[in-house]
Formats: sequence, C-alpha cells, structure tokens
Amino acid sequence: MEQFEIWHGTYNIFGVFLESRKMSCQDIRRTCKKHHLDGLLFLHVGNENEIGMNFFNPDGSRDNCGNGLRVAAQVCKNKDLVGTSGIIHSLNLIFPFVIKNDEVTIAFPKVCKREDKWDVGGVLHKVVFTNSLERAKKNAPFLRKKYDSNITIVKKINNAVFAQTFERGVESFTASCGTGAIAVALETGTSEVLMPGGLLKIEQTPSTIFLTGRAEQVQ
Repeated sequence: MEQFEIWHGTYNIFGVFLESRKMSCQDIRRTCKKHHLDGLLFLHVGNENEIGMNFFNPDGSRDNCGNGLRVAAQVCKNKDLVGTSGIIHSLNLIFPFVIKNDEVTIAFPKVCKREDKWDVGGVLHKVVFTNSLERAKKNAPFLRKKYDSNITIVKKINNAVFAQTFERGVESFTASCGTGAIAVALETGTSEVLMPGGLLKIEQTPSTIFLTGRAEQVQ
C-alpha cells in the first residue's frame, strides 16, 4: 500500500505515488501522520508532457498545492516521463511548467482577490501582516477558522519579506507554501519570499504569475 517516494519543495514534504490510486481519508491521514507529510501527490502521465495530479491534504481533503505542482514536474522529469516543459492538470485547472537549472517554474494563469482573500490556483489565502511573529502564530488557528482559508503571516525584515502559512487541511504551520508565497508577493510587490523552508521566487505579468523554486527527493 505504501510504495511511494518522499519529496520536498522548499521543505514542504509530500508522499508521491506514480499512479492513479484511490485511498480512503483514513488511509491518507494515517500515511501522512506516520511519515510526517504535508500531503500526498498521485501522479499520472498521459499525453506527451502532460501530468495529471491529485493532491490530498493530511486530513484527506482534496486540494491544490503550488509546491506540490513543482514536485510533480520534477518527479516526472527525473523519471524521463516528461521533458523540461509541459502542463499539469490539477483541480480542473491547467498549470504550465518549465524546468531549468535545477529549478521548477509553475505558471498560474488565474489569480484573483475576492472578499479580501487571494485565490491562487483554487487555494484561498488570507494575508496577515505582523510586527510580532510569535503573537501572529498564536492567533493563526483562530483566523484559519474565521476566514475558512489558509492564513499566511508576513513580516518585513529590513529589505526582505518573511512569511509562513498556517495551512487548511494540515491545521498547522508548514515549512513553506507556494500559493502562500504568491499571495504575499501580490500583496507586497516583492519578487522573493523567504519562508522557513527556503526562498521562493515570484514573477508577475499582467496575465500570469510564475512561481519558481527547487524540488528534491528526500527518500
């Protein structure tokens, strides 16, 4: 049952299955808890350079994930299932990808803000600015329930922007969050967001947002 690889995207850690498979919520929860995972990726390569991805949070809920998309592209490239560019189908959306110099870039064609929350590839983020990370972290679980979205806290440190996300479906802070980094970049105008797991780079054009970072195998 548990024949999968473990990968991370800036230390957002996932179990990766290279096949379409149905798992119960109970099995997903058990697997994520046992291996300390931030979610499970189920990948399927169909047409040339097209990846199908189903992502599940540790609570068993289906979702999308920016770092998961980056991992999906790198996994399939490493196994010679796709080339250095292609598209990923996830949550009924299409995300182009490019792999260059050991970094994966994912394009997010539709990003919008509604009701004070960012919708990044189907993932909702409430961005909260703070001068005290300790106080913001204590308040994050309350805000998560209040806004029914991910809560991404942001602190500006000199010329850098630091952020961390309390994720819905994980119900805890993760080392990094790709969609959260995009939401922060859009709020602050920055092109780099530092998270505990590392640096994520964001490029903005009038129609598309690009997320870039490394993705590596853990075991």
